[in-house]
Amino acid sequence: MRKVVFLVIISLVFLYGCGQKVEQTEMPAEVQETVTETVTVEETPVEQPQTAEQLPVVQETVTVQETATITFVKPDIKTIQQALANAGLYAGKIDGIIGPNTKQAIKDFQTQNGLTVDGKVGSKTWALLEPYLKKALESTTTE
Repeated sequence: MRKVVFLVIISLVFLYGCGQKVEQTEMPAEVQETVTETVTVEETPVEQPQTAEQLPVVQETVTVQETATITFVKPDIKTIQQALANAGLYAGKIDGIIGPNTKQAIKDFQTQNGLTVDGKVGSKTWALLEPYLKKALESTTTE
């Protein structure tokens, strides 16, 4: 309590320039009242934790959202046919033509991988099919 009164007195002395005449500016009434009011603060002793286990735990969750733009470049039909052949689903000629055998191989691949079966190689289908193309290229270069 004494500390608060002392701080208020020091603040007032500082504001009024240690008794020197200071030009007073107009202040709104509510501010003047706030400056002249006496503030009472009750001090309550707080028990300090003795060990790290007694410290309060503060958990903060931060959610970070990232936005990415992914451009899907559709592979040519020969590349798709080669990947399907490497996956063991296409046995026809790799000719760059989507015939009934290529279409069926795409549908079979989509069924085996839990994808929407539409017979088209979109970004999701290619993401799962492309590794078969890469595996065949790696095995031919290591032999």
